[in-house]
Amino acid sequence: INIIYHLSAQTSVYKARDELNIDLNANFYEGVQLLKSFKKTDAIFILAGSATQIGYSSGKVLNNTKSNPETFYDLHKTLLEMYLNQYIKEKWIKGCTLKLANVYGARLASQSADRGVLDKIFLKAKNNEEIQIFGGDFYRDYIHIEDVANAFLCASKNINKSNGKSYFIATGSSIKLKDAFSMIIKIASKKYSTNPSIVFRDMPENFYKQESRSVSYNIDKSIEDLHWRPSINFIDGINKT
Repeated sequence: INIIYHLSAQTSVYKARDELNIDLNANFYEGVQLLKSFKKTDAIFILAGSATQIGYSSGKVLNNTKSNPETFYDLHKTLLEMYLNQYIKEKWIKGCTLKLANVYGARLASQSADRGVLDKIFLKAKNNEEIQIFGGDFYRDYIHIEDVANAFLCASKNINKSNGKSYFIATGSSIKLKDAFSMIIKIASKKYSTNPSIVFRDMPENFYKQESRSVSYNIDKSIEDLHWRPSINFIDGINKT
């Protein structure tokens, strides 16, 4: 094995809070065991991090923004990133961390309720089900899964440049949630001849503050070091879903 792409066993911040030990094991301890297995080899370790490791933020977020996790999920991700970076400092392995923005386009049945929101809305619109929207006035930076997969490949191919660093994997621009949802519903409804009802709800009290973030991410270093750039715009990405 020459390259390890370490992804998340589960991605729900609320499940991580409710099942601390399970998430700690899945998103930290198992990663540490992998690192130990490939210690002092020629392996390359590409870690899937999360853009929300920086905690609550607003506006354009720079690539060198330090982690300040608000959730246990992001804390566990940050711990593994720190462990990986120490391995790299010791010259025991090469690797980097890709901090993913809001990924869409997968539509996996295993996704938790608070992840893959765009894909779930598309599916509900397709099935003519009621769609509940919480908040809606916030901005998100959405990146298609195919661009994410390409970023992982580019990170490993350019490891001499990316080694020991972290990068935001995003589009560099944002879209208001309400606008994103409206476009999805319009495309799905037209494609499947449905007319789903839409209900707007207030944000629940137990939601994390970072759910109300309005952000986009600076990807200049990602483009420069990884020789990568996003190629799928939002509308094309939804039509691929």
